[in-house]
Amino acid sequence: IGRFREVLKRSPGNNELREEFIRLLTDAEKYEDAAEEINKLIAQAPDNANLLLQLADLQHRQNNLPATTETLEKALKILGTDESAGI
Repeated sequence: IGRFREVLKRSPGNNELREEFIRLLTDAEKYEDAAEEINKLIAQAPDNANLLLQLADLQHRQNNLPATTETLEKALKILGTDESAGI
């Protein structure tokens, strides 16, 4: 993980590399660190519902239900779906 961080420092704009790092952190159950990395991607693409769904998953794994709910609501808003749609 430490070496991966060093590579990311040298290539901060490489989103594919960052996504792979997020998978590595998630597999290692480092959910808070993975969420930080996803937030970096969200800052670049705030309307990316997929990233928001990934973040909600990590928040749920951390038992942060208020944050999970808020993030899911943002994703649903982007997707143009509301709770009355039966989701």
